[in-house]
Amino acid sequence: MLCQSMAHQELLEHVTAHADAIRLGDPLDPMTQFGAVIDHDSRDSVLAHVHEALQTGGRLLRGGHAAREDTGGAYVQPTIIDRVANTTRPGQDEVFGPVLAVIEFDGPDQAIELANASAYGLAAGVWTASIDVALTAAKRLRAGTVWINNFDDSDITTPWGGFKQSGIGRDKSLHALDKYTELKSTWISIRSPEETSSRPRSLAGSRGRPHPGV
Repeated sequence: MLCQSMAHQELLEHVTAHADAIRLGDPLDPMTQFGAVIDHDSRDSVLAHVHEALQTGGRLLRGGHAAREDTGGAYVQPTIIDRVANTTRPGQDEVFGPVLAVIEFDGPDQAIELANASAYGLAAGVWTASIDVALTAAKRLRAGTVWINNFDDSDITTPWGGFKQSGIGRDKSLHALDKYTELKSTWISIRSPEETSSRPRSLAGSRGRPHPGV
């Protein structure tokens, strides 16, 4: 996540308040808002990313630990880490867990530069009151989908896919149909009328079958 310097502290206050209100629990409980990650290996991978972020200068604001360990489930506390270095794994990877990595920037140009300094490019989100900033960011961001003042909107009629190491090709929409077909090319040479008339019209073999070579 990238946030402008002017709004940095204000945004963190809103985000941490939201994290504090999340109900972590049994996914079969209707009151639960956030359940477990897929398994214990995944939980350990998430916590390893958190540990690396803190070891490289990150500041832990919320969470950062396993949760509900007495249940035997693979739970991780909703976690927010400020001052994450963009060059570290937590700054580059999708953690696949409830971890928010905050990277401060100074102006739209630096925000776009930081976002593009990644081996991945599946999707990006931009929040701004300026239509100029929105259109410029949408054009310059190397991502297959760019959301402006919203996140995770989608439709079956629009292509889904990424740039760089986020995959090849597109899913959904008419663009995806080519991925489920096999194209074939056939080249045919047509003889001129003069060449056709100079050859025998018919050479019949036994029992009415064409003679070899006809």
